Amino acid sequence: MHKEGLYKRAEARFLAQLHGADQLVPKMATLVAALHEQIPYFNGCGFYFCEEPEMEVGPYQGKVVCAKIGYHGICGKAAKTGKAVIVADAKHYKERIICDEKTQSEMALPVYDPEKRLVAVFYAESHAKGSFDEEDAELIEHIFPLLF
Repeated sequence: MHKEGLYKRAEARFLAQLHGADQLVPKMATLVAALHEQIPYFNGCGFYFCEEPEMEVGPYQGKVVCAKIGYHGICGKAAKTGKAVIVADAKHYKERIICDEKTQSEMALPVYDPEKRLVAVFYAESHAKGSFDEEDAELIEHIFPLLF
């Protein structure tokens, strides 16, 4: 199945499981579970809330991650630049925060609320190099407004 089909399936699964939930954290938890379940190359995925002075872990699926991280690594770069960060070969990314030694590629995207305030950063990891591209970023960004 092509990426678009995988993400549409994950979005449908997410929407089907909301059962009227209207709070951000339950919606985030449901979204990461749907993405982790439906996208075969996602080893882990989740959110970091953009708090001060450090980002704090939000809902996620996969290996245990750091509860707090500074504004560095791919999540920090996505928060600071306001743009998607895609790393095809994580072993060569100097600012990498290592949670899962098997991670080969990563992606992080800023998440904005309807008032254009940075709320969180979404991240995804894969055990294969080159798993993520601009198509992944665009397809996930299309789902984010459903969180609010």
